[in-house]
Amino acid sequence: METLELLGMLLAVFGPLAWRVWEAWKARHDPGPEPTSRSPLYTIAAAACGLTDVETRGWRGRRTLDGRAGELRVRLEQRVKGNHEDSRQFETRIAVERAGGAVPIMLRRESRGLLERDASAREIEIGDKGFDDDFHVTGPHTYVRALLDGPTRRLLRTLLLEIDLEVDRGQLRGALPVTTDWDQHERVLAHMLSLLLDAARRLERPRDVARRLADNARLDPLPEVRLQSLLTLVREYPERPATDEALLAACADTSDWIRVRAATALGARGRATLLEVATRDPPDDAAAAQAITVLVEGLPPEHVREILGRALRTRQEATVRACLIALAHRGDDDAVVSIVRVMSLEKGALAVAAADALAATGSAATSASCEWRPPAPSAAWARRPRSLR
Repeated sequence: METLELLGMLLAVFGPLAWRVWEAWKARHDPGPEPTSRSPLYTIAAAACGLTDVETRGWRGRRTLDGRAGELRVRLEQRVKGNHEDSRQFETRIAVERAGGAVPIMLRRESRGLLERDASAREIEIGDKGFDDDFHVTGPHTYVRALLDGPTRRLLRTLLLEIDLEVDRGQLRGALPVTTDWDQHERVLAHMLSLLLDAARRLERPRDVARRLADNARLDPLPEVRLQSLLTLVREYPERPATDEALLAACADTSDWIRVRAATALGARGRATLLEVATRDPPDDAAAAQAITVLVEGLPPEHVREILGRALRTRQEATVRACLIALAHRGDDDAVVSIVRVMSLEKGALAVAAADALAATGSAATSASCEWRPPAPSAAWARRPRSLR
């Protein structure tokens, strides 16, 4: 008797909750009756997005709507997955296509498995890790870098998440699952369609590719994207005014590496920037080393020795190597003394680099460097098993 009473209490408490869960699950698979004939399916979304030349056709489960948004053709298709009444899943497939002026760019969800990757086309890495992890991108690299600016990348990632976006030579496709009633679904569909139309317009062939690259080199929030845009601009459009403007602007970039690459391309006009990066404290090791390498004779010897001393204290090994090469290139007595000092104080790779630099000077001290060898390992080290050394 007590068992039956307990069972009755459980049904009274959890029964209504279970019924609501069942109704919600069923509603997810069956959005209910479609709008009346006075307002055919998808016309609300079409009107919200300003589509023209709208045509509707089909029957339940296969409704379609075709329309235009300027030069863009739009198609909405109703589809049903599953045959059983309780396992049906409605979705709306969306396609936006440009009639002309499309750029042959292809974007699709990046495959995670090694066997799923497409080796038939060379993938382009944009320099935005999140975007590169999400999308497999192919197409003309100049247009890819010109079109995929920061706002466009964010928009495309949103569409990938919401409708599993694919872009194929001017056509943008996606699918929006129906998880509510049709009226609410059309409101969500209108928002997704407006985003897709925005993305299609952003992927239109630009009138001035060089200017778009220059804007990305200056304005993109990510240093690697700015750098790749700048390098593409210099390589593909070296004589354009936009290129010169972008190089001058890049000399004031927050990334020292970008500043060095821009200053190097500017030649004599970039010398001041190279000198500033080389003598900066604290330095960016790779950028300072590259600046010193480019300057070579243009860097005063007292600056080289000052930079060398600071780099040795802070263990900026790339900068130390570049300073040693600059001193070897100078080859005077003061340079030889500085190189010998490094060789005598350092061990390992930097000592070897100093010995090589000394040999490059052709100094009388070279014979001593030829006899120099790195310190031999201790007896205890020699007795250790090879796998543990």
